[in-house]
Amino acid sequence: MKFLFAVLSQTWRNIIETWRSQLLSLVTITLSVLIFAFFYLVYMNALHAGDLLNNDLRLIVYLEEQPDHSLQEEYRHKIEKFDQVERIEFVSRLEAYDRFKEQLNENEDVLQEIPHDFLPPSIEIFPKRSLDTLSRIKLFSEYLQSLPGVLKVQYGREWVERFYSFIQLLRIIVLLSGALLILTTTFMMGHSIRLTMLTRKKELEL
Repeated sequence: MKFLFAVLSQTWRNIIETWRSQLLSLVTITLSVLIFAFFYLVYMNALHAGDLLNNDLRLIVYLEEQPDHSLQEEYRHKIEKFDQVERIEFVSRLEAYDRFKEQLNENEDVLQEIPHDFLPPSIEIFPKRSLDTLSRIKLFSEYLQSLPGVLKVQYGREWVERFYSFIQLLRIIVLLSGALLILTTTFMMGHSIRLTMLTRKKELEL
């Protein structure tokens, strides 16, 4: 019981003698934790938003001519050879016309004198949902553009590149704030131990 009382008394005395440095350490570490937690939450929310956006992420490859079954399989093989995809859909001229007609809704009468095959056939490619996909989407588009019979490759290039750059920036900030938290905690612990040792040294000298 006396030993416990002595330990508590010594602890309380150390707190009284070094309360300024202890308070400074507590405030510094708390701020570091809050900064790290803030950027980590922003980073995780951005990743979640990226998953939601990836549901609509697709590359549309417009073709010169309607591919037959053998050419479709050739396109499919070349696409899957470059990167993994969730699915590949071939859209004929008539299917493209029907989609366009549905989008016009009440204004579909403007298509009355337009032939049903005026839109080009296309391939809709839905990539795997991941950050790696966003990083390779530009290369994927350039590869698709190089395939024979391809007129144009379309995707949300601007928002994809901006979103990926934003995610990379957040990742760097999270890593830096985590490193800062570790360094701050280590420094403050070392400083507290040093103050305690100096206090003990003065007591022993007395």
